[in-house]
Amino acid sequence: MCGLRLTLLAFCCQFEVSFQQSAQEDISTIVPVEGRLHRRQAPIDGLPPSGSPPPPPPPMPPPPFGWPPPPGPFPFSQRPFRRFRYRMEGPYFPPPEPIPMFPVPPTQPIIIPVPVVVQPPPTLRPRYQTTTLPPRVRPTSAFLAHPQVQSFIAEIQQHTTAFKKPNQGYDRVLQIMQRYFTSRSRTRTEYDGTLIRPTIFANENDEMVANRKITGELFENDMALTVPQMLIVSRAQNGRFSRKVVADPNLRWQGARIPYVFGDSDEAWRKRIRNTLDYYERETCVRFVEDMTATDFVYFVRGSGCYSAVGKIGGSQGLSIGRGCESLGTISHEIAHSLGLVHEHERPERDSYIRINLQYAIPGTEGNFDKRSSDSIIDFGVPYDLGSVMHYASNAFSSETLRHTVDPIDTKYRSTIGNRVAPSFTDIKQINRVYCADRCANLVNTCRNGGYLNPNDCTRCKCPQGLSGSVCTDLEYSSCGSDLQATFSWQALNYSVSTTCYWRISAYPGGRVRFEVTDVFFKCSPTCSEFLEIKYTADMQLTGFRLCCFPEGGAILSEGPFIIVIIRAVAPSRFALRYISEGGEEPMPSEPVGNSLGGWSAWSTCSERCGACGLRTRRRVCQGRACRQSRYDSQTQICNMKACESGATLKLMRAKAAVVAGRRRMRNRRASEWCCEKYIARNG
Repeated sequence: MCGLRLTLLAFCCQFEVSFQQSAQEDISTIVPVEGRLHRRQAPIDGLPPSGSPPPPPPPMPPPPFGWPPPPGPFPFSQRPFRRFRYRMEGPYFPPPEPIPMFPVPPTQPIIIPVPVVVQPPPTLRPRYQTTTLPPRVRPTSAFLAHPQVQSFIAEIQQHTTAFKKPNQGYDRVLQIMQRYFTSRSRTRTEYDGTLIRPTIFANENDEMVANRKITGELFENDMALTVPQMLIVSRAQNGRFSRKVVADPNLRWQGARIPYVFGDSDEAWRKRIRNTLDYYERETCVRFVEDMTATDFVYFVRGSGCYSAVGKIGGSQGLSIGRGCESLGTISHEIAHSLGLVHEHERPERDSYIRINLQYAIPGTEGNFDKRSSDSIIDFGVPYDLGSVMHYASNAFSSETLRHTVDPIDTKYRSTIGNRVAPSFTDIKQINRVYCADRCANLVNTCRNGGYLNPNDCTRCKCPQGLSGSVCTDLEYSSCGSDLQATFSWQALNYSVSTTCYWRISAYPGGRVRFEVTDVFFKCSPTCSEFLEIKYTADMQLTGFRLCCFPEGGAILSEGPFIIVIIRAVAPSRFALRYISEGGEEPMPSEPVGNSLGGWSAWSTCSERCGACGLRTRRRVCQGRACRQSRYDSQTQICNMKACESGATLKLMRAKAAVVAGRRRMRNRRASEWCCEKYIARNG
């Protein structure tokens, strides 16, 4: 056993020695170690790092196929291919020789490394741009610290009791309003009311003209909300009110009696306000009483603009009628706020009538276009009216001249919305439903065409504008209008006028009226103050579309059997339209044998406002052979029996009344109150 192991060990040692000798012979036949250079010692431009240059290498054999040899010497010797007997070995790289430390010869060029500038990778943009809203900014007190804001806070708190309570001041209202408007802004920038300066207005009677410097300190341009009301607004979801504000019975004046006090001694200013209060008393059952001893009252002041509280808020509540707010429409708008009415565009059903284009609004005013929920407003069955005195104009808070922030779906009404001429029929009807519901409650309403029983006289109907009579089926009397019959042929209606007139154009029984306005020449403005109005819908209580700049709409088909044409102008104006009966049957002509008298129309407006100096007229239609010379039977009556105050002036439209009233006024020019001839002042 031991002998065998020694024999195998001797054989292995002999084989290893012979293999090492053969490998050394193979390597020596290729290239001597001393004659080779390591790759890191490759010569630069053919020169070694030191010493004399090596001899040139032998010429290379010609390449096959006649290729030209590559220029320059081949840096390395070719290593022949060798197949080992047992295994293939990799190339042999001897360790690098140490490089002597001596300077580079001057003939060798110095290579200076060029700095590499690393370019950043290009920014990749998404294929579809997405707008990311900036983070919400926490409101600061910079807005409230503005001197103009501080001055307005002092003004509004001076005349309103609700803002004098602890932690209920108007500065807190502005803090809440600032947070709310910031959250509603499409840019999410901090709200600053001092930067809100509208420059585009509907007409000269728009309250936004008078409020252009303070509109940023008021909610919806002219509403001075209290802290509880502003909190309800700010806590609403999706910009809507979640609790009742206007529908709250505590915000209504009890007994339809509203005390008021004047805070300015200007008699002309007081007179304009009294005229508006008289208008509301004629149209509604609400009574305004000047009472300085009342606990809750409206305090009329001549402030920085036009603004009011909403409903009854307790104690003294300021209602500002500043310079530029003295028109009937603007004063009635602010008084309607104090009665509890809000802007018409806030109603929950507004999306069926108008579009709100917030992209055209001044940044920061988006919160002024929010709508309320159905539980915060009680409309009492009164429909949405584009002609309401409480409606925004089409360019309210607009940042561009020709852009509409409030755009009616029926574009013919663009010049109708924003009315500041007078309250509409639906405005008066809504006030009567709120404060006069107990009047005429036990009587049956026989009025037609949207009319209702007059709360001041339950035996008569309160009819929409353009209609009158016992049941609102007659045409309202005017000096220049009449009933017209449309036929199967086109007819024209042309008129030049500078007053108020009414026409009614009726189709044949069972038919409808098709009409087209061909000419309009009135005082032009974005919201018409002098206009041609046409009521063509089936609901006659709604305001018709108004035109004052140019005709539009083309040929329009009425929804009912007739249309009402209304003209209101002060300056000389004109219009032209054509009409035809579409459908229906022409009735057989018949001549009544005797007299056929219709019902009396409503009394016209009194020609004078006081002193028993004016006249009013009513008429009825007479048909028959005995009425051929006079179609209308009319009556005249002296009106407005209230004595005139000292210094009052009259229109004096009639020459005889001018002479008589002039004599009487000369006789009583020093009296505190006076009347026209045949009348004396008694008990005021």
